[in-house]
Amino acid sequence: MNFVNLHIRPYLAKYISVKFAADNQNFVKITDENLQNFICSFLEKNPSIENRQSSIVNRNLSIENSFCPFSKPNLTLILPENITKNYISPQNQKRIAKRFYLMYINELTDEINKRKSDNPKISLNTIFYDFVEKYQIGQFIDCETFRKQYIRKIKYEKANNL
Repeated sequence: MNFVNLHIRPYLAKYISVKFAADNQNFVKITDENLQNFICSFLEKNPSIENRQSSIVNRNLSIENSFCPFSKPNLTLILPENITKNYISPQNQKRIAKRFYLMYINELTDEINKRKSDNPKISLNTIFYDFVEKYQIGQFIDCETFRKQYIRKIKYEKANNL
C-alpha cells in the first residue's frame, strides 16, 4: 500500500477520517474516484532530505528552531497501488484542504436544507449538534463557528445568484 501524509485543520482531518473510515482508524482510504484523482494530481516525487534542508538553510532559517506544521501530519491517506509518488507540497496540501473544506461545508448546507424542509421549526443548533456528533468533531469546533460558516456560504450564494 502507498500512503501520503497531510497536515490540515484538525476538524477537517476528523471529518475526512470519519467520512471515509477505513478498517484501520490510523489511515483513510478515499473511495470517491474524483477526489482520488484530485489528490493524485498533486503528488510529486519525494524530495531528498538534503534538498529540503538546503532550501531551509537558504532561507536563513534554523532547521532545529523552524516550525513547519506540514512536517507533523494529522491525516494519512491510502493511495491506489499503481501510484508511485507520495509527497504533497505545503501549497498543494492547502489546495486539498480547501477541497475538503468545500465538501464539508456543502454537506453541512445540504443537511440543514434537508432537515429544514422536513421540519421548518427545527433550530440550527440542533442540526449543528447532530452534525458534530455524526462526524465526532465536537472537540475541534463549536456551533458558533458552524453558524458563521453556514451564514457566510448563504450570503455568498445570494450575492452571486447561485
